Amino acid sequence: MGQGKDLLLNFIDDHDYKRKTIAESVGVSCATLSNFLNGKRPLNFDVAFSIQNIFFKKDREFIRSVCLSYDKMEHVRPALEFLSINFLLDDLEKLLNKIEGYHGFEEVHSVYSFVLKYQRKLHSYEIILRDLKGLYSEVKSMDLTALLHTIEANIYSLTREYKSLFRVAEESRLLIENLERGFVKECFRIRMYEVLAQAHLFHNNDLEKSRKYAELIFSMKICAKSEAYASYIIGTSFMFQDYAESSFHLSESVKKYQELGLIAHRDTILNQNIKLLETTWSHRLDETDGFMDDSELAYRYAKRGDSDAALNLLDGLDETAFRVYYRALATEDYSLHLKSLGMFMKEGDMFYAQFPLKELSKKEEFKELIKNIL
Repeated sequence: MGQGKDLLLNFIDDHDYKRKTIAESVGVSCATLSNFLNGKRPLNFDVAFSIQNIFFKKDREFIRSVCLSYDKMEHVRPALEFLSINFLLDDLEKLLNKIEGYHGFEEVHSVYSFVLKYQRKLHSYEIILRDLKGLYSEVKSMDLTALLHTIEANIYSLTREYKSLFRVAEESRLLIENLERGFVKECFRIRMYEVLAQAHLFHNNDLEKSRKYAELIFSMKICAKSEAYASYIIGTSFMFQDYAESSFHLSESVKKYQELGLIAHRDTILNQNIKLLETTWSHRLDETDGFMDDSELAYRYAKRGDSDAALNLLDGLDETAFRVYYRALATEDYSLHLKSLGMFMKEGDMFYAQFPLKELSKKEEFKELIKNIL
């Protein structure tokens, strides 16, 4: 990776820009920009981030290089947050290694080292929560405490502990609102918006509120990865309402993850979410090649009436709420729809509980039950 100043110098030469044009575009003096290009002084993070967004756009080598060049807390702090929230984990590790042992950096190094381990999924959620709660007693700064709260809330969203999630999210919101304005504060807001968008969609089945938080992420124009996730949330929220709208936003999410090189995220949406959407709306039911998930293939077989093929696949898989629902479709056994509904509700997933609910609503004897649930 080239140095940030060299990358910007090459960009200026390649595009025949004047230094004055660059400086005016990001609101700094020509002297400030020249000091950076001459290697005398670093740009502050906000200026570097503006240059990235205005001139380099999706090519993030410039901002990554600038982040790794920092060695003063005022610059390192937003750089760590940028690398973390954008899932640039190798770069995050490099910067953490660089500042390890720096006087006055102990707390921020400790917290972001923990965040890095969490993002790399090196331990179980139980161990992560234990370590996180141990950090609370060590961390004194409000901003790092707020960051730990956002991580804790995110863990609760993954473990479906929604009561704890909303409690911690409110604590985090109060902390974040008391932070000074700046890039780090906005990133923390995005972290919480992601958690709340997910919780309101799946747990509360509150589509409008979920979309509101997703749209807030887009409006901030800070984190491409979060925007990819917001597209996923919006796309999923339309799954039972509008095939075209859902397909569009899920495809946008796939495109964004592809551009970011987050292939596992891309493949999950391609092979699970989009396949689920297509089958739910009875699109492409004759296409059964290219499936990487046997559950979704079983759903497609069940949906098109090939019960034996569906059951053959499901017999080899562990039982989940989705798979019980797929088995119910294949066998037309409404007791299995009830079982699936109970499993979804136990998991706190009222959004996907709509699958068995829609089937049960077709039977008169279940309408009172459904009315009480809704």
